[in-house]
Amino acid sequence: MKLQKATLFALYATLELAREPQRQFSTSDIAEKYGISTHHLAKVMRNLVRVGMIESVRGVGGGYRFAGDIDRTTLLDVIQLFEPMESDLGLSGDASAAAVPILSGLRHVSDEMETVRDDRRAGSAPAAPPPARASFGLREAGIVFAVALVLRLVHLWCVRDMPFVEVPIVDARAYDEWGQRIAAGDWWGSEVFYQAPLYPYLLGSFYAVFGHQLMGVHVLQMTMGAASCVLLALGAQALFRDRSVALATGLAIAAYPPAIFFDGLIGGAMHALALKTRVPAV
Repeated sequence: MKLQKATLFALYATLELAREPQRQFSTSDIAEKYGISTHHLAKVMRNLVRVGMIESVRGVGGGYRFAGDIDRTTLLDVIQLFEPMESDLGLSGDASAAAVPILSGLRHVSDEMETVRDDRRAGSAPAAPPPARASFGLREAGIVFAVALVLRLVHLWCVRDMPFVEVPIVDARAYDEWGQRIAAGDWWGSEVFYQAPLYPYLLGSFYAVFGHQLMGVHVLQMTMGAASCVLLALGAQALFRDRSVALATGLAIAAYPPAIFFDGLIGGAMHALALKTRVPAV
């Protein structure tokens, strides 16, 4: 015997409500679970309410809940509401032989309906979560550092004959003289620092080891500037958790003309950039 669609919907609804008699279910809850029409199910629910199989609860959070006797109501009771009488169903003898109490038959029929529901939704199953994004690693850091350093050294080569490269002026001259005094042993000085002192101590340490080599200072700053590009890329990785974003950020600052230009000047700008890019990378 093939059951009508309304009968199947009634079985779905009755068994779902009988599973948790104290809980209220909306029509959309049941329809969504079994992948059936909400409109058609609503008609079936009205019929079940009319015969007292279920009851309607109005108001906020309303819906339907089971109203029958869960120990005495049978699946046949539900089927007979929507199918022809016993003679047309091909039932012989006492109809009670086919009447299976809901509580005892619930597990078997529910398992079958779960299988039907899963088969219907197999084609629309949620997609598997995307694979974890790869992080910004040593390879990417090496690429950013190499690109940044090459561009800075090319810039340094192009401006090597400019006067400011070997002859510091204004602030650069003050920093250079300050660094030479530190290299000569005057680590503390006799006056209050009128500018940030960390950069002059970097110059003084370099002069103490390598002598007064301004071109060497330029190369050191270019190297530190390239390292700053890597630090900024690491900061982007920590913020966005995306390797491609981190790599793009590092390459962008590596090729940023003002950053390349200031990395080639003796002064505090390069040193400040290095410290600022260190913060988001932590």
